Amino acid sequence: MEKVRRLSVFRYDAPLSRPLPGANGILSRQGFLLLAECRDDTTIVSEAAPLPGFSHESSEEAQSELIALIKDLAGNREPTTNSPSVEFAYQSLLRELVGVGTSVDHGGNAVPNKSDKTTIRLNGLLSADGESPARFRDLLARGFATLKVKVGAGTPEDDAVIVGNLLASGREVVLAGGEAYSTTLVSTTETAFSGVPLAQSSSRRNPIRLRLDANRRWTIEEALKFAKTLRSILRSNNVSDSCVEYFEEPVRNPFDLEAFANESGFSVALDESVRDHPDWTTLVDPSFVAAIVVKPTLLGFVRTEANLLVARGLGIPSVISSSFESGVGLYSLVKYAAKEMPDVVAGLATADWFARDVTTPQLRSVSGAYSVVNGGLTDVRLNWDMLDLVHSVDVT
Repeated sequence: MEKVRRLSVFRYDAPLSRPLPGANGILSRQGFLLLAECRDDTTIVSEAAPLPGFSHESSEEAQSELIALIKDLAGNREPTTNSPSVEFAYQSLLRELVGVGTSVDHGGNAVPNKSDKTTIRLNGLLSADGESPARFRDLLARGFATLKVKVGAGTPEDDAVIVGNLLASGREVVLAGGEAYSTTLVSTTETAFSGVPLAQSSSRRNPIRLRLDANRRWTIEEALKFAKTLRSILRSNNVSDSCVEYFEEPVRNPFDLEAFANESGFSVALDESVRDHPDWTTLVDPSFVAAIVVKPTLLGFVRTEANLLVARGLGIPSVISSSFESGVGLYSLVKYAAKEMPDVVAGLATADWFARDVTTPQLRSVSGAYSVVNGGLTDVRLNWDMLDLVHSVDVT
């Protein structure tokens, strides 16, 4: 910490533009920013933001741990981080101190460091509800060809009808300027994990791909009923079921994952199972697993990197995903995804869920992707009116 002269913890409370899916409908996002003011008059910023209903630690626990963390660092003591969100903030800070992350100049403007890849492609996010058709077309218009649909709030049959109708409507989605999307031209050999830019697709139409996510809301019987209904709708509309990339956490009991994959024919993706089971490979035959979804805010960097290593050894892609962090934490994740999984479509398109972010301008995707070098953080300023100082210490 010889580069740092002061460490501070700030609390933020950011309004959301709509309720978070699967998070009890919360309408604001609270979290903490960890600021390191350096002796060269730059400031490095990282984030700890436990997500209610998903993080093991509470906001109060994260705050106490952050205060202890900066006191230890200021006193040249080895800090202890027990909470994943705090460990994420601390490791992000360390990465930035050695030049992997983003610093801020004396005027408060972000100065991104060069990353391994300039862009990272994203999946759009929507819920299976009455607003999904409009959101579906909006996401396509913004350049997203991989879409993640949250299911499980309705009955299996109702949600299957919504998803099936979305994919059926995708057969004829042609946007202004001639950009076209299709669910009928998807082959079983081309996947969203290929990393091939859409403009280089062998088809003149961009294949739409869906990632379904039930967040463990269904029993295996309910999940299979959804799968059967969806397949029937797709076939009746001449839509390939290979449009479904995978089904994330379809069942309540993780030990039913393999039976679901085997009976439904859909590959599964693991999210909660990765967090809850350190040895998740014992839950399901890896041949049924299309991807693991890795959320560093919920896992921490140490477990994140351990899981990436296991998945890589099994040939399973890892989808780096957001837990609805502010622009500060989100940009750290974008850079991390660009470095670790540059050719995998990431689950990081969450910036537009914020009505107002702690950064100005807000991080925005362009053509379904984030730019890592520019990334919305060039000429960014922190919105200090949204930040409340929790604790600050001088580094000796």
